[in-house]
Amino acid sequence: MGPLPIFGVVRHRLSLLQHFWALERRGNRGLPNLRLMSRGFLSNRAWLYPLDRFDSHLFLTDLEAEARLPRLNSTEAMALLGDKLRFHEWVRSGSFPGACPQLIGLIEDGRATTPEGGPLPRADVEGCAMIAKPVDGSGGRGVKRISSIDEVDRHGRFLLEAAVVQHPYASAIYPAAVNTIRVLVGHDEASGTTVLLGAAHRFGTERSRPTDNFKAGGIVSLIELESGALSDAISDDGGPSRTTLPRHPETGTRIGGMTIPHWNDIKTLALACTRSIAGLAYVGWDVALTEKGPIVIEGNAALANPNLIQFHEPMLLRQEVRDFFAAKGTISPNRLERIRASQRHRSFEAG
Repeated sequence: MGPLPIFGVVRHRLSLLQHFWALERRGNRGLPNLRLMSRGFLSNRAWLYPLDRFDSHLFLTDLEAEARLPRLNSTEAMALLGDKLRFHEWVRSGSFPGACPQLIGLIEDGRATTPEGGPLPRADVEGCAMIAKPVDGSGGRGVKRISSIDEVDRHGRFLLEAAVVQHPYASAIYPAAVNTIRVLVGHDEASGTTVLLGAAHRFGTERSRPTDNFKAGGIVSLIELESGALSDAISDDGGPSRTTLPRHPETGTRIGGMTIPHWNDIKTLALACTRSIAGLAYVGWDVALTEKGPIVIEGNAALANPNLIQFHEPMLLRQEVRDFFAAKGTISPNRLERIRASQRHRSFEAG
């Protein structure tokens, strides 16, 4: 019986390294940066992360994110947020404190039904602005903006949602995608403490439309947590240098320095939504602001990757974020000591 746990650990680590290498090949079109990879970072972090301005110990590595963050949540919490249909049903039960896009129906292998399971009358939806998305999809893959159910793939399961009409500030920056806010939240059920860990604002482009997904060509700006002010955005042009954008590259609308309307309402919603789901310790909420207030597009619990934040600043820059991840075992006591030593060294140099 002794070797079995060791075999399981070895198999898990090999699987993790294979996944890490697959991410490396998808995100880097050039030669691997072996120096970064040996420290747990993907090669494209050389131009996407501001490693020249911050100590590398302050960044969560890609290996840490992939290996440790998914373990923070219960299987049930991940299953709830990972199945878009099940999540919609749970929201409709009244247990969720936030509003979501209207669920119009479900299309399964070309057959359209209402949320209650009956046939979806074609005349009721033809010509309406709708979003079709795979029930178990992620990362914007397979999402289409449609006006007819005939435009949906005949194979697979898709949710039909009413298209969100976003707030004018977001449409002014880019009108052809719903520009969402990713809010990372940590929660400790034992103490009841909920922490706002970071937030970023994605914006679509002609490459990414109808989504704002960064990997598809969208751009992303950091949100200052207290005020809701936006930084300049960045895009991934494949390196080797960092591309910053004070204005949207196509509409010309200013991004850097703009303040998100109703930012306090968005923060309050994200914290309340996190507390409402048992077993949810770490989550990324995708929120869109409408003229009626914020709505939750979806929650990400299987892996709410911190990279949208770390494109601008390290995840562990703030003490309360370090305390949260240390208490959860995501970062080790040795890592905390290295951060403290580095900060003492910097303070000494500044003095």
